[in-house]
Amino acid sequence: MEQELEFILRDIIDDLKALRASNAAQTNSVDVNNRLNTIESLLKEKKQIPSTINTKTLENILSKELFQLKNFIADQPLNKRIEHEHHLHKGLLIAFILTLLCLVLSFGWYNSYNMSKQLKANDIKYRALKVVGNKSLLKLLHHTDSLYLINSDSFELKVERVEKVTETDLVH
Repeated sequence: MEQELEFILRDIIDDLKALRASNAAQTNSVDVNNRLNTIESLLKEKKQIPSTINTKTLENILSKELFQLKNFIADQPLNKRIEHEHHLHKGLLIAFILTLLCLVLSFGWYNSYNMSKQLKANDIKYRALKVVGNKSLLKLLHHTDSLYLINSDSFELKVERVEKVTETDLVH
């Protein structure tokens, strides 16, 4: 009987420790802590009472305190706060950057294709003029080629200047 009482007391103390831990996580209630302290002191008193003394009164007080504590904790609302956090995941950011990179590369590819196509067309036109052209046209083309080969930078600037003048004359 004494060993059974000892086991029961140990179980009750362990349950009280668990209640105190869960109470600390849920609320910061002083009343629950006071009740737990009262129950612990009653348990300590019961351990110190000799077995010859009737402990039924102490057991009744102890069970009443435990029942009141259980009801008190059950009536307390749980403080569960749910926080929603939204994150921009790395995968989404990487996909966005790769999409932009693909767009830039495809735009550059398209422009280089058009430029290559234009250069190829100009080459064919020039070669056609050389093949089909009469003697005066061939002299003009040869003269233009030799001017370009002598000083390509100044030749390019002169041609651009004449194009601008011609363009402004056509607009007006």
